[in-house]
Amino acid sequence: MKRDFSITLIIVVLAVIFSFTLPIHADSNSSWLTQHLQSAFSIGQGILFISAGFFTFQGIFRIKTLAGIIGKALKVFSIGLALLGLGFIQVPFMNAYNLWTSFYFTSNIYYLIYALGAILMLLGLLIAGIQFAKKVAISVILVVILSILFRISLSYIPQNMIALLGRSLANYKVTLTLDTIFVGVTLLITIISILITNSFGSSKVGRIFRLITLGFIFILIGVFMTVHLNIIDFTKQWYYLNGIYYSTFFIGSFFLTLFGLRLKYFRI
Repeated sequence: MKRDFSITLIIVVLAVIFSFTLPIHADSNSSWLTQHLQSAFSIGQGILFISAGFFTFQGIFRIKTLAGIIGKALKVFSIGLALLGLGFIQVPFMNAYNLWTSFYFTSNIYYLIYALGAILMLLGLLIAGIQFAKKVAISVILVVILSILFRISLSYIPQNMIALLGRSLANYKVTLTLDTIFVGVTLLITIISILITNSFGSSKVGRIFRLITLGFIFILIGVFMTVHLNIIDFTKQWYYLNGIYYSTFFIGSFFLTLFGLRLKYFRI
């Protein structure tokens, strides 16, 4: 496990060094150092998410000895993790070439890879949670209701508080809807991971799955920040400029990488 962790760490460090070679754009409210730190965080966590998916996929062949359904679930979940990582690797290039006002971003194409990754991760955990389908079904219903109420509340934000940043009002509304779906999906993943962890009790497998919950708690915080950043002018927000926003996803990706590693080297 130490060898895989060391190799992953070296790749992350090399990618972070590469991010400092990317150009910066003068129109940003961020300093040279801040822009590069943002890119470093995003490319680092992108690699960690991809690594988490890779290690989880490798660990499937060991976890199958416990329950075949868990193995199938983790295969889908691991692909979702890798796609999420690819999504974050977009960010350094979005920053470097100031693509936040381009059609690619304003038309919401940018979010498609995140959406696909989130759907696959949720699908994976839903498969794993089939053994307690009633609790999962109740969780889904509650999260859907809360998400609808949350989206309705966002529609009451005064227009003078909104920063469209090159988006049409229609695209802005689509962005808020996508953000609401991301919040709901992330919350649901967190809840289902808790149910799965509890089903294993205090066993070794239970302690491994607890890492998913910890990871997605931090990701959930980041997703809520994303909603706020998509409403106002994110280029002026202190927690975005200081790297706090990206650090939540980075910590989440670290926990999920640990999950993948511990799963890969799991022994009964």
